[in-house]
Amino acid sequence: MVFIIGGTDYAKYIEKGGLRWSRNDLDDAYAGRTIDGVMHRRRVAVKRKLTVRLTDWLPQAAMSAICAAIAPERVDVTFIDPQLGQMTRPFYGSCVEAAAQISVGGEVFWSGGVFSLIEV
Repeated sequence: MVFIIGGTDYAKYIEKGGLRWSRNDLDDAYAGRTIDGVMHRRRVAVKRKLTVRLTDWLPQAAMSAICAAIAPERVDVTFIDPQLGQMTRPFYGSCVEAAAQISVGGEVFWSGGVFSLIEV
């Protein structure tokens, strides 16, 4: 797996099968269906969205590093695109969640971490 944010490899923190990819078409304001039911597409861009599910019991230091990596308004992400292969594109981070935290021997661990990256 290839998953690099801002030059740092975070692939080891992704749950097996935890990188979900989607392609989204963006149409201009004139796209839509006419009264006869015909769809008129006016695609202006194709963007990708990555939904990332992190491994359970992630140490505090790793969770903090990931949150910091996706905090800027724009970050370069390298990943494997199913359509085009390995690529690096600018993304922004959105909707960071972590379901639970526990402390073992004074060290904090996070579970259920998930976040989205949306292509700029």
